[in-house]
Amino acid sequence: RNRKKAAEGKMESKQSKSSTLDRKMVKVGNTIEDPSKRKLRVLSWNVLADKFCDDFPRVDDQYLKWEYRQPLFLEELTRNPQDLICLCEVDHFGDFFEPMLKEKNFEGTFIKKDRHHDDGSALFFNTERFELVMSEKDKYSGYVQLYIINLLRDKASTEKNNLVLVATTHLKAKNTPENEEIRVAECAQLQEKMKSLSLNATKLYIDESATSGIIPMLICGDFNSTPSGEVYSLMKESELNLSSSYFNTFVSESEPKFTTQKIRRELTSHTIDYIWSSANAFQTLEVLSIPTTAEIGNDALPSKNYPSDHVAIAAVLQFS
Repeated sequence: RNRKKAAEGKMESKQSKSSTLDRKMVKVGNTIEDPSKRKLRVLSWNVLADKFCDDFPRVDDQYLKWEYRQPLFLEELTRNPQDLICLCEVDHFGDFFEPMLKEKNFEGTFIKKDRHHDDGSALFFNTERFELVMSEKDKYSGYVQLYIINLLRDKASTEKNNLVLVATTHLKAKNTPENEEIRVAECAQLQEKMKSLSLNATKLYIDESATSGIIPMLICGDFNSTPSGEVYSLMKESELNLSSSYFNTFVSESEPKFTTQKIRRELTSHTIDYIWSSANAFQTLEVLSIPTTAEIGNDALPSKNYPSDHVAIAAVLQFS
């Protein structure tokens, strides 16, 4: 009986890896695609570190094993063509994500948290589309959270300003007023860093007499702050003039209902992951659909068909 049960388990495991949640790219509102303009495809995802996969009492243990989750990561990351992939809670960079994505023509930058943390953030770019001009990675001053910023040159453009400044980050976790203050401080540091790097790159590569940066920006990641939080307001009202790709897509005048949904002590379901881009440089054409609670199931995420407690978010942006 035990051998039969084991065989059935292997069969179920093999079969379940053939498909993640059914998700599609969805056209945004009344946006019009212009064939003459460049497009940029970006994905951002908190992939749930392997070391944190031990506290989901409603999820069968076999679905939390790293070996089971790997094919599901591959399917989600290659579901649609991407130019940029931003990941956080990565603790299998060198032995999985980097070699796997290198086969798909991606080059990656990784930074690991210090102290007792094994995970970190990673930023990948498609080498057929971009070349790396410079990269900066560090933790926020006074905190352990991280950021990566890459300045990339777009091979698809012959314009003088063919640069893109891309950042990925993972801000302080846990929903408390004290931690929101930390996230605000981290977010403010990131914005200042992006502003400074944009100006320096503008003066170095485009116009040495420039007094402000004109490099198109993308800031992606897990901000651990909902649309009603101070961090969201700081991003939305920033002098960097940023817009969120998912705003006013699935929910009128708001963000999606959730980007993470899990059950530990109780169900938590909220939006804390975002793709921010320069409002004057990009227009969002499409976004990756967010599965419904019914599609995910009563036990939330991760699950038999999905390897993380966050859903990947992705967008197709059109250069203005």
